[in-house]
Amino acid sequence: MVIGYWSLVISHWLLVISHWSLVIGHWLLVIGHWLLVISHWLLVISHWSLVIGHYLPPNTYHLTPNTYHLTPNT
Repeated sequence: MVIGYWSLVISHWLLVISHWSLVIGHWLLVIGHWLLVISHWLLVISHWSLVIGHYLPPNTYHLTPNTYHLTPNT
């Protein structure tokens, strides 16, 4: 009777530990998944900004006017 009780207690705590390890592993997987999704989209955005910036004409991204174009070539 005592052996059956202690085997029940031990199996209960093993079940509790495996349950919480499964829950923690699940949430680590979910967090890792979303970090992968976010880093993927940051990579896509940076890739396309580099591609678009490569095909833009030069000096269109400057906010200040290019004053050296105003003087005639002498």
